[in-house]
Amino acid sequence: DVDPHYSFQMPDAIRVSKHLPMTVSEQIMTIEQADVDELLACLERAKQPRVVAHLQQLLDEWRAELARRAEQPPGGAQQRPPLSTTQPPVPMPVKLEGVASPQLSTPEFQAIKSFSWDQGSYGSEWVSVYITSGVDGVTSDMVSCQFGTSSFDLQVRGLQGKNMRLVKDNLDKDIVPEQSKVVVKKNRITVKLKKAPGQFGPEHWLDLTAKRPRTAEEKDPGSSIMDMMKQLYEDGDDNMRKAIGEAMEKSRKEQLMGGGLGGTDF
Repeated sequence: DVDPHYSFQMPDAIRVSKHLPMTVSEQIMTIEQADVDELLACLERAKQPRVVAHLQQLLDEWRAELARRAEQPPGGAQQRPPLSTTQPPVPMPVKLEGVASPQLSTPEFQAIKSFSWDQGSYGSEWVSVYITSGVDGVTSDMVSCQFGTSSFDLQVRGLQGKNMRLVKDNLDKDIVPEQSKVVVKKNRITVKLKKAPGQFGPEHWLDLTAKRPRTAEEKDPGSSIMDMMKQLYEDGDDNMRKAIGEAMEKSRKEQLMGGGLGGTDF
């Protein structure tokens, strides 16, 4: 039922140029009321459901565009912001709170596995730990060492592009942290551990570190001696007990005079 005399004219807004095709957004920007009226006439003559639906959707979009344009100030719908010829600003780095910068992160350390130690002659007040392998070119500004009552932590930073570390805790005997030190010489690092004074002078070390964790009583030389004497007294025979009793009686008298092992009740 199409009028043979009807000539369908495509509205200018949806004509496509052969040389410069317009996008959908550009087509909508050129819509005028006359385009809407002509599209409405097309819709009234259309018969196929899909054609009717498509034209109705297009008509609604065009009417909405005209209504939006009518609410803008004069010339607002046709104006477009000029293209900027300047480069966008370079974003500045932002420091995130609570996030450490890479240079402040904990460095990686290689364990120092080759070292030796000695405590000198009998009665020496020092234990020395020697590192001579892999430290060629070391200087004092690369080396630091933290001392504890029964530990030390030696760190070497930036030597031949590496960081190295020697950590020892549970030392065989206590040391004096304030008097301990590290000595750096050409191709050698020496950690000097000052022995804590025992009851009868500097104690003899059996090893650099104890074979088992030391208790507080074991770290007290006087307590260790008293415990040993008590154990001998309890386990010994009559002659042993008599000898220990005489020794303790002598110790009590010396204690009153300012010397001896100190009083202990059995």
